[in-house]
Amino acid sequence: WVLARRFVREKFDPARKTVAEEMVKNLREAFKESLQGISWMDKETKRAAAQKADMIEDRIGYPDWLVDPQKGPVYLQRFYGKADEEAWKNVKGSFLEAKTYLSNRGNEFMLSQLGQEEDKTL
Repeated sequence: WVLARRFVREKFDPARKTVAEEMVKNLREAFKESLQGISWMDKETKRAAAQKADMIEDRIGYPDWLVDPQKGPVYLQRFYGKADEEAWKNVKGSFLEAKTYLSNRGNEFMLSQLGQEEDKTL
């Protein structure tokens, strides 16, 4: 996530994410409208299909917390402990060693989540 955060901040145009989110929203609405024209589905099935469409989680570009100045560091600390962007810069050695360090910390986090309820904001 540290590397993704850096990339998103430097290279990703937030307006593009907004456009993509709007496109997905419009597709979902068009799908739900098209359900009304399907003759072989009963009303209950159409309603269930519309509800399922509303339950689809949009994961476009990057999670919003990644670029949020308040939430970002909190989430990153959950993954890496105190290995925030400044800490990873101070890791001695090569990029590969820094990446390995962050991966190990991320793996520790993932293992700590076994048996826990999934955090769908990640």
